[in-house]
Amino acid sequence: MTMGDWKAKIAADTLLKEYAITEPNEVELETVVKTEGVLLETKPIKGADGRIVFHGKRAVIVVSSQITHPGRRRFVIAHELGHFKMHKELKTNFQCTEADFLDFHTSGSHETEANVFAAEFLMPKFIFKNEIPKGKAPHECVFSLSDKFQTSWTATAMRFIEHGNFPSCLLFSKAGFVKWYKRSDDFIGKYPRQGEPVPANSIAAEYFKKGAPKDNPGIIQPVWFKDDLPRDCYFYEYCLPIPTQNAALSLVWRCEKF
Repeated sequence: MTMGDWKAKIAADTLLKEYAITEPNEVELETVVKTEGVLLETKPIKGADGRIVFHGKRAVIVVSSQITHPGRRRFVIAHELGHFKMHKELKTNFQCTEADFLDFHTSGSHETEANVFAAEFLMPKFIFKNEIPKGKAPHECVFSLSDKFQTSWTATAMRFIEHGNFPSCLLFSKAGFVKWYKRSDDFIGKYPRQGEPVPANSIAAEYFKKGAPKDNPGIIQPVWFKDDLPRDCYFYEYCLPIPTQNAALSLVWRCEKF
């Protein structure tokens, strides 16, 4: 974990304690924003999903009116709140694009720090772990948790990798290349392919070639990993397309079927 991640986690935890939040439905985000002295507006923004402009100890957050998914909107607001709590001394404003909200990996990035803050604040570890459904596949858990916490699928999947009940790996691919990954500590594949073309026999490769995978999730061989895994070691892959970024997220977990 980077120093920036620690900074974001501490900032979010401090705010959670300040507002005595102990249940998912207690994260009244817009009330918190208002109480913190931040004006929240919704209107068109050219080339961005969210923006924050600082005015001394106060600020204005603007969320793009094109965002209609409640979970995505909440994550944008929490992300900008993270900038307010951590970065207002650095510059007068932050203009945050869709790509910024997918950045959970760039070391030292203020956008990564804001994403970590948002995930920590909206899905506190001590609450999140107790809300994970039993007896469901990882991708079903992520959808269920995303609905419960009203958060984006990407952020929820990242949280599931960190605190879930099933060894899993999340890989982000853009324009046919693997850009970043996050895996749980107990996941069997230790060396995912990063910076390489998307594996030819993956579900993501089918999406990039054909626009929609036939089976989702589908069963694949260990093509995502550089480990010397046996060919009869199978995995499930659930692929979430992100067409606006020519990208995809792949949630991968071990298949015990064979």
